[in-house]
Amino acid sequence: MANREDVQELTRYLSENIAVYVGTELQGSMERTQLLDKVLNKLVTKYDDMKKEGTTLVQFADQMKQNEKMLESQMQCIDEVDEELTELEDMVDQLQLYAQRLHTKFAEMA
Repeated sequence: MANREDVQELTRYLSENIAVYVGTELQGSMERTQLLDKVLNKLVTKYDDMKKEGTTLVQFADQMKQNEKMLESQMQCIDEVDEELTELEDMVDQLQLYAQRLHTKFAEMA
């Protein structure tokens, strides 16, 4: 049978080892928690940046829509001017043909 001092020594030894084991586990848990905290902070930063970029893209798209509306009337004016120029070119072609016919008639008369 073990004497009282041996039992106390073994109990102390066991208690110290359990304390070391629990301390090591707690330290590991603390390090994992700190690592998780860093990862979560990085994710928050990343998604905040993505949110800012998304907001910027939405603002850019809105600006593009406003520019499109503003340019729409100008494009319509350009189309109207182009149509009028086409009509004017047709009239010039007709006048040239008429002038050639007149020139031919005057040449025949002379």
